[in-house]
Amino acid sequence: MHEIFDDWPERYDLWFQTPIGKLIREVEKRLLLDMAQHYNQGPIQLGDIAKRQEISLKYLEQIIIPLKKAHFIETVRGIGYRLRDPDQ
Repeated sequence: MHEIFDDWPERYDLWFQTPIGKLIREVEKRLLLDMAQHYNQGPIQLGDIAKRQEISLKYLEQIIIPLKKAHFIETVRGIGYRLRDPDQ
């Protein structure tokens, strides 16, 4: 059964070369860059990023999930999100 996933990295890279994949990557970069620029302000709410970057809040709520799973971002309960310390 796991043979289905043997070429996952290649398929993943190919998908991100499509127009929609490139758009998603660009939005992820904008999200991470905004969080880095406002890092000293503490945890950031997605609504603030959505306004500054002119990106739909609902869209940001979807793309932040894989960034959290990849340990780029962490949740601060009841406050917002922040970039994760790479040493953690």
